[in-house]
Amino acid sequence: MTRRSLQGLATIAACVALFVALVGTSSAAAQSTNSQQASISKKHKAKRGPRGKRGKTGATGKTGPAGPAGPAGPAGAAGAAGSAKAYATVESVTVPVFLEGTKHPGFTAVSRPGGVPTGVYCLTPASGVNVVNASPIASVEWDTSSGFDLLVEPLTEVFECPDGTLEVRTYDFEGGTVELSNDVSFSVLLP
Repeated sequence: MTRRSLQGLATIAACVALFVALVGTSSAAAQSTNSQQASISKKHKAKRGPRGKRGKTGATGKTGPAGPAGPAGPAGAAGAAGSAKAYATVESVTVPVFLEGTKHPGFTAVSRPGGVPTGVYCLTPASGVNVVNASPIASVEWDTSSGFDLLVEPLTEVFECPDGTLEVRTYDFEGGTVELSNDVSFSVLLP
């Protein structure tokens, strides 16, 4: 054999030896790493102390979708009679002035006093309803009134109306000027 071919064979043998050495080393290293990890985890388990206190509860999650509606319950008993002595709605924009007294008893009539044609209403109470020492409550009925800056004022004394009636005045503040007005419908209640 020539010297050159011996060098070639020697090179091949050296490469094979190197390959075998590398494979063996990596295999041994892998086995060593796995056994080290196992022993490390065993050491940690062995050193574990007593369990600590439970931590705080986390935030509540989002609310789920609403479930279907349940069946309707039984009808309730009839409520007690109301304590209002009288109630009425006056529609002032109609001619003549209209009193919805049949729906809400307590007043029998409404009128405007003679000589005061604008914004003053006299409500006649039904028999047994005393308006003299009453504390009436009133509110504008916006659906049937005309205007935006409106006010209704039930009076505890009568000035333009006959004794024994409830006097109510209605106002319009249009343009910042307070004026009696016939364009204000209202509801009135005697508690």
